[in-house]
Amino acid sequence: MNFKALAVPNGRPTSYICRGFRFPTDKEYHITKFAPVQSNLDVLHHMVLYKSQEYFGDEYRDCASMPENSEPIFAWAAGMGDFELPPDVGIRVGRGVAEYGVLQVHYDNPSKLGGLEDSSGIRMEMTRYGIT
Repeated sequence: MNFKALAVPNGRPTSYICRGFRFPTDKEYHITKFAPVQSNLDVLHHMVLYKSQEYFGDEYRDCASMPENSEPIFAWAAGMGDFELPPDVGIRVGRGVAEYGVLQVHYDNPSKLGGLEDSSGIRMEMTRYGIT
């Protein structure tokens, strides 16, 4: 899940921007690895990935809070790399479990610079056959 050519809000020192998406829903899946995609480290502070049964919408918007009943499943902060879950472990998403996700990105722009863009996100590896 990446943000595409998002204009980082200017005129404020800190911003939380979210975008929703849909997990594949043909079956239940298990997320086994998270890989951060870091685009603009000058302002990218941290990212939190949530799963939810509620649709958040796929438009970018300010967000300080998540939909009710959403659950954080991964958080990234500057300096972290990929995170792979141990063998035989996965985070359940998809049909009947959590059909939607929300990526929340925190931007730290203390100089309130304008004209900045970012397309950071989190790449996920999933298996559709479950963990055995």
